[in-house]
Amino acid sequence: MKDKRHLTGYKNEFLVGQYYLSKGYKVVAHRFKTPFAEVDLICQHKNQELVIVEVKSAAEPFWESYRIGFRQKHRLKNAAIHLMEKSGRNIEVHLAFVDKDGRIDILRDFLG
Repeated sequence: MKDKRHLTGYKNEFLVGQYYLSKGYKVVAHRFKTPFAEVDLICQHKNQELVIVEVKSAAEPFWESYRIGFRQKHRLKNAAIHLMEKSGRNIEVHLAFVDKDGRIDILRDFLG
């Protein structure tokens, strides 16, 4: 059996996937492995744009309290470049923070 943290992460990825579906996106991959990082979700908008979503569990309800490390940002940026080169599509990277009550905050295009 997986540990509680793993199960919480999986549940939060599902919640965020449902959020993106409700916004008109299609979830095209879950826990997708690239040579640089495992991507929690890849979503596709109706305009064919792809979005990489990194899901984080937040103990507090505000995403501002959570920090993502330089190395993880670097890995996500390289994963986005890799997917952009393979797909030929624009890619944004979003951070999705899920608090203990299931509230979701999205930081869009956080890599700029």
